[in-house]
Amino acid sequence: MIFRPVVIVFAVFLFACNAQKEELHEKSEMAEESERHMIEFTHYGYPIQCFLPADLASKGEAVIEFNRSTGELTISVASEYIFHVTEDPTPLGKLRDELRHDDLFNYTFYEEGSDGFLYESILPTGESYSFHVMRSFEVDGRKFIAVTDDNSVYTKYEARLVSETINSLSKVK
Repeated sequence: MIFRPVVIVFAVFLFACNAQKEELHEKSEMAEESERHMIEFTHYGYPIQCFLPADLASKGEAVIEFNRSTGELTISVASEYIFHVTEDPTPLGKLRDELRHDDLFNYTFYEEGSDGFLYESILPTGESYSFHVMRSFEVDGRKFIAVTDDNSVYTKYEARLVSETINSLSKVK
């Protein structure tokens, strides 16, 4: 008879521990999101959002421009951290191949994944010029490409900083 009450007490204990663990996880996620600045693009007809990490948000307010004729969103922070988002069904592999056949720069690809990559632009002299990020993602059956600005020059650290924002692009919740 003692066995049943012990099992019941143990089961209640495990349930309470699990509930506390879930609550701590939710609080951790809320704290993480409060350190980032969310941007929604629904006003421009794109059902997506992104988060600026605290390091990037601390550099200045995000400025969003929308080109109606091309459908391109341009997001810039402190006028030096710039990336573009467009609705584009072009496969990421094709975009990577286009870079490989560029006549001006050579490219080295890092951190390649199925949905994006970090890459380095290298001058014909062999000198590193800039790092960039490209990512493709899909929301509600619509395909998007996000890429750092070609006219901006980024260190690997800066490209990774912008990459955090690009990688956070997702469906509006």
